[in-house]
Amino acid sequence: MIINEVIWKEKFVKKIESKYKVTTFEVEEILRGKMKVRRVTKGAVEGEDVYLALGQTTMQDGTFPYSLF
Repeated sequence: MIINEVIWKEKFVKKIESKYKVTTFEVEEILRGKMKVRRVTKGAVEGEDVYLALGQTTMQDGTFPYSLF
């Protein structure tokens, strides 16, 4: 899967930074790098399903955070 652009909604940026201690840079790093992706569920809008991406970042000591998109 190739992701060309990430559109951030401010309420989600605040949530991932405060609740999960992950930055938007780290999420985008996962989405740009080698990631494992799987579809989690059908989205509420046709053609907009929910996916889970699992990948490694350079920011968190090599941990494997995940991203739902």
